[in-house]
Amino acid sequence: MNRIFGSKKKKKEAPPAMSLDEVSAKMDKKSGHIDTKIAQLDKKILVLKKKMKNSRGAAKQRYKNQALQLLKRRKMYDQQAGIIGQQQFNVDQMSFTMDSIKDTQTVVATMKETAKTMKTQFEELNIDEVDDLYDDMDDMMMDADEMNEIMGRNMGNMDEIDDDELEAELDGLSDLEDMEEPDYLEANDMPVVNAQETVTDNNADAGEKETDDFGLPVAAQ
Repeated sequence: MNRIFGSKKKKKEAPPAMSLDEVSAKMDKKSGHIDTKIAQLDKKILVLKKKMKNSRGAAKQRYKNQALQLLKRRKMYDQQAGIIGQQQFNVDQMSFTMDSIKDTQTVVATMKETAKTMKTQFEELNIDEVDDLYDDMDDMMMDADEMNEIMGRNMGNMDEIDDDELEAELDGLSDLEDMEEPDYLEANDMPVVNAQETVTDNNADAGEKETDDFGLPVAAQ
């Protein structure tokens, strides 16, 4: 049958569509190329205007016609640049919208997974058990406070001591601090003895004796 009617031709697969970023980059490159051409035309037009100032008659008209032709081309490039700029703006806006949608999808997926995990964890917890645990901890803390109070009590008959007696004893200790202790080493309380007077008195008691040139007593002969 295929030989009689022939077989259907397979359609060629279309090339994959360009991404929005690729399209925007392509338009940006084309817009830059047009801007370069416009700048070149502006230079040529300025040169022709200078020649028009320095020319007259047919030469001036010829330069004028050339300048007008360049201006027409410049207007065409300006129009193309405007169209490409608007298209690139639309593509960039679509790309921004797509990025926002992808970000939103990522956030929603994360929130769903988090909510699922939280639900599983809450199912493993029993509120009544948590409440009972809190009550047990509260009771143990109260028992610990009571035990500390018991351990802090005074042992023996220390509670029977009168506070007035303690205050009187404290006042007595302060009176003792005001009393001055005698200083037996003070020079004013010690008798002063003059060595010269002692020697004189001894000489007087022993009688005057003859002495040599050095002041020593001379032995009796």
